[in-house]
Amino acid sequence: MSARPTSVSPVVVDRVSELLSKGKDEVRVVDVRPAAAGWSPSRAEFGWLARLAVSGWAEGESVVVKTQRPADHWRQTDTTVREHAALSFLADLSCTAGPRLLAADHALGIVVLEDLGSGPAVEDVLIGADRRAATEAVIAHARALAEMQAATRGRAAPFYRRVLDPKITSQQDRVCVQVMPFRRRWEGLRAEVVALPGLPSLDAAEPDLGTICEWLDDPGPMLALSNGDFMPQNSRIDTGRVRLLDFEGASFQHLLLDAVQLRIPYAAAPCWGRLPPDVTRLAEDTYRSTLIPTCPAIGDDQIYGTGIANAAAAWAVVRMTRLTTVDRDGHQLQPFGWSDRGQLLDLLRTTIGAVADVDTLPRLRAWLEQTVAALERRWPGVPEQPHYPAFR
Repeated sequence: MSARPTSVSPVVVDRVSELLSKGKDEVRVVDVRPAAAGWSPSRAEFGWLARLAVSGWAEGESVVVKTQRPADHWRQTDTTVREHAALSFLADLSCTAGPRLLAADHALGIVVLEDLGSGPAVEDVLIGADRRAATEAVIAHARALAEMQAATRGRAAPFYRRVLDPKITSQQDRVCVQVMPFRRRWEGLRAEVVALPGLPSLDAAEPDLGTICEWLDDPGPMLALSNGDFMPQNSRIDTGRVRLLDFEGASFQHLLLDAVQLRIPYAAAPCWGRLPPDVTRLAEDTYRSTLIPTCPAIGDDQIYGTGIANAAAAWAVVRMTRLTTVDRDGHQLQPFGWSDRGQLLDLLRTTIGAVADVDTLPRLRAWLEQTVAALERRWPGVPEQPHYPAFR
């Protein structure tokens, strides 16, 4: 057997063998390797994620095993709890949006998942050279999201009954954006603005904070399951269909918090670029048409546009909590030499456009416009960032 990742202990390996054997034919783990975590340019390896090759198992030759992340990790230690709850919940709904949950041991903090293989992620196609394939991948990604949301919309209660952690609640999850409560994100942005000379005070935008918080807290018919990280690297493409990966942050939230990534696009992806407007339109049209039969409100242009504006604004606030870091060393941090500063400016401009389209959040829009102008003066010569390579 090859060397094991440090977090996959012999105890975990032996337990996986027991869980897969189920008292019948003995299943043995014959190899343990780090599983590709996504990020196409470097194929990052994370110690809590491994691919185990097995023998004697009738259902396949490998599985993926996740253990809890370290206690000091920003995602903390509830990740396997959420993944287990989400994937068992989807299985009961006969929804195959994610990998099949094969087994779990809550005492050890592990989940054993179907191995969806090492085929291309949506991200892999985006950084390739085939425009048609990349367009189809983005559209399939949008469809996969809508199908999962259609299956889970309005079913928060049975999901949270599966969550074996009393600290995790629906009310708390709804008002979070990327794990943290949105009001705390806002306070984090306030601190960043104060620390960076020349930016306008955030006080003028404060009245619109309540609008976004109310939108998050009361999604109405648009409350659905999110895997917690709807990014292009967290996916696998198989015969034109996209399966979603990484349900470690699974929660019920306003469904447009994920869908807005098609407009932004993919603001939190480690490898990012812009999508051409025609591709974004196709993806959003596919998303809406897939969801309309079960959520007619998504077809209302005003409701949809206002939701996209609120979601874009929420993500802009989250990404701006990195302002001082981007100001210090964000000239060329991205894997293809793209600029973190340029990415942030593009996100803010896209958000301004989304807000202006439906004439909402006027105070935040004014603040964003002033902030973009101030950052352009502070960071002269930052060009508009390029499209993903497949669209050049």
